[in-house]
Amino acid sequence: VKYVLLQFDKRYQEERTAELLALCGIGDLGNRKPNELSGGQLQRLSIACALAEDPKLLLMDEPFSNLDPLTKENLLMELVDIIKSEELSLVFVSHDTRDAMWVADRMIFLSQGDLIQNDTVFNMYKKPANTETASFFGRINDVSAFMDLKNAYVRAEDLYIDSNSEGIAVKPSKSVFIGDKYFNEGVNISSGQIVHFYSKEPLIDSEAKVHLNFEKSALLHL
Repeated sequence: VKYVLLQFDKRYQEERTAELLALCGIGDLGNRKPNELSGGQLQRLSIACALAEDPKLLLMDEPFSNLDPLTKENLLMELVDIIKSEELSLVFVSHDTRDAMWVADRMIFLSQGDLIQNDTVFNMYKKPANTETASFFGRINDVSAFMDLKNAYVRAEDLYIDSNSEGIAVKPSKSVFIGDKYFNEGVNISSGQIVHFYSKEPLIDSEAKVHLNFEKSALLHL
């Protein structure tokens, strides 16, 4: 970090180096060599080195792809604080939508080199430009026949089991535990289409058929 600051006097080098290491959460590791750092610590060091150049804009291309989920989330939150405190702009490239949603004010979706959508994070998720953009944020289900509409879709997370036996009749075929819920795959009995949805309980071997419903506000018109 200090090497980038060699054009300044020694006192500023020391002060700015200490400031950047502290800002990036590695203030107590200044005497270690890079090969003595963990993956997350190395990423923090990379950010400190970049900030030592006093940039106005940072470009980060898949910076945290090799980190475990918890370390990555912590770094993403810290990155937002760093960007704001240093009054920087950030261009962040990622194939992980969760990463992008952690840090972004605006998102750009590219496909085959073409710009498909440039929008706020909220609109990118709630008002995607097409099915490709929508499915990049997770699985979507075609409910056009059920709604008697064209190009009507609902996200898997917006479907819920209707205890009143109303809605889309689905025969579950797979149910996978993913922590706080189960991810389910089934077949729409009337159309034969594959349907993806979540539930609190496993459905295989316990339910021959379930009915799924959704709030009308959850519809995606694509």
